[in-house]
Amino acid sequence: MIAAETILKLVNLEEPPLRLVLGSKVFDIALQTYNERIQTWKHWETLSRSAEKGIPAPEGYGH
Repeated sequence: MIAAETILKLVNLEEPPLRLVLGSKVFDIALQTYNERIQTWKHWETLSRSAEKGIPAPEGYGH
C-alpha cells in the first residue's frame, strides 16, 4: 500500500490515531528511538521524581 492509500484509509477511520508513522524503516527507527528514551527516563526516574517533592501533584495526575 502506498502512503496516499494509507492516508485515505486513515481519514475514514472512526477513531484515527493522533500520530501515525508511515513506512517500515521509519517505524523501526521511531520505535528504537522511543525505547532508548524510555530507558533513559527509567534510568533517571528517581532524580526526575525528586523534582516534585513539596509541590502538590496537579489534579488528575496519575500517581
